[in-house]
Amino acid sequence: MRIPKSKNRIRVKLIISLVIALSLWAYVINDQDPRVDQRYNNIPVDLQGQEVLSEKGLTILNTEDLSVDVTVNGRTSTLYNFNWRDMTASVDLSEIDEVGRHNIVVEVEGIPPEVDLVRITPSNIIFDVDRKESQSEKVDLQLEGEPAEGFALVDLQSEPEFVQLEGAAQRLEEVDRVIGQLQIEGIKEDLQKNIELVAVNEQGEKVENINISPGQINVTALIGEVFEANVEVVTEGTRDNGARVSVSEVRPDTVQLAKRGNVGDIEAIQTEAVDISQVSDGERKELALNLPEGVYLLNEDERVTVTFLLEDQNEQVYEFEKINVENRPEGFQIDETQLERNVRLVLTGEQEQLDVLSAESINVYIDLSEVTEAGTQEFEVLIETIDGIEVSGINPSTVMVDISESQEEETPKTNTDNQ
Repeated sequence: MRIPKSKNRIRVKLIISLVIALSLWAYVINDQDPRVDQRYNNIPVDLQGQEVLSEKGLTILNTEDLSVDVTVNGRTSTLYNFNWRDMTASVDLSEIDEVGRHNIVVEVEGIPPEVDLVRITPSNIIFDVDRKESQSEKVDLQLEGEPAEGFALVDLQSEPEFVQLEGAAQRLEEVDRVIGQLQIEGIKEDLQKNIELVAVNEQGEKVENINISPGQINVTALIGEVFEANVEVVTEGTRDNGARVSVSEVRPDTVQLAKRGNVGDIEAIQTEAVDISQVSDGERKELALNLPEGVYLLNEDERVTVTFLLEDQNEQVYEFEKINVENRPEGFQIDETQLERNVRLVLTGEQEQLDVLSAESINVYIDLSEVTEAGTQEFEVLIETIDGIEVSGINPSTVMVDISESQEEETPKTNTDNQ
């Protein structure tokens, strides 16, 4: 059956119209909504598979923030509605099995089907892989500022004192110390605070990619009140030759201290004891200080230097014919004749001092201040202290004295009977 020519013409016209319409649509689309390239910068790279890598005893050195630039292609309208924040970049580290340098491909996800991925810059990231190791380090506490005037830091305590470091062997070798900083400017009382820890190298710069456990420690700063005290040199023992040992110089003769708690006024701090039988003339000794509880040296390493002087001692003998009595008790009397006896006194000292002494200037006596009852009692023979003079001997050193109660005299009665 033949189709009329008129109908064929209609069909041809329809086909031509459709082609023209499609061409016009394509023209309009390409002109008004063309395909374009769009670049998105600094897309963070997620490091996947680190736990698997850690289980293998490995870790990466370059764990600083990594990013890539992603270029896509799509219609303008599509890209306009595209939320680029849904796009993620990642690398898979789980396939790494050995120490060394590894080139890992970057994968990008979150791009819709109507958008084409053009390029990733960089498309690969090089990772340096090292052994994962750990080590223990003592925390180095650093102070910032000073306590208020009249106060001082006497002790610094931390819990714990040591922390555990974990990271690449190469990074751990760079660590010089672990520091924590505490601000104490203007404080007048104890301070307790948690502080962050940082691993640093010899130049004090932070060593990256080091895990510190724990990352914080508790620090307590103990504060004391500042005061000054004299230094008192303590000696013990004697010299066989009778020479006198004296201190000619003490450096320093005063020290700066701080006290805490219920510590009263302290005028002097004693040194450790020195055995004078072992010192020589002009000898200098470095001595530690014996600090009472609650007292601290501001300079905890401070010691004093003491210079000793040996002086030759001479002896001189004095004779006495009677012993004097001091502090006679009321209501008692003594037999004075028992004190009329010879006493031999030997004094030791420098000759110049001995020359000015005489028996008349020396008081030899017994002290009755402790007498409370009658009876025969023994008393020590004493002399009044003389500066620079020592008693080498006294004979007798004690005396026996009869003590009796005082008898009051009775008034005689007048006989009036015969008057």
